[in-house]
Amino acid sequence: MSKQTYDMFGVDAAKLAAPMKEFNQLAVSHLEKLVALNLDSAKAYAELGVAQLKAVSEVQDFDGLQSLVTRQNDVVKQMGEKLAADARAVVELSKTFNMDAQKIAKESLSAVSAKAA
Repeated sequence: MSKQTYDMFGVDAAKLAAPMKEFNQLAVSHLEKLVALNLDSAKAYAELGVAQLKAVSEVQDFDGLQSLVTRQNDVVKQMGEKLAADARAVVELSKTFNMDAQKIAKESLSAVSAKAA
């Protein structure tokens, strides 16, 4: 539709599109945060994996193997903590996104309701 069509019905196209624009900006911001989190996590997991490969490749005798196996408990603990922290971060991002999206929807609905009344 053209601007003239909106004007003919007394609709301000900019006000009509504002909630959609705000939601799109919110979605892009949320996606950027998720991508950053995923990239940071992937980097951390890759670094941990490379460190483990290096540790395995440096084993030269039984004592070295025994030391490696003993350190694996710490690695598993570290990995579990990282996974839990990442999961909490994703949940928190999702909660924030949902609250912000609901706020936009409520404000938009209130504005439409006020115009209709």
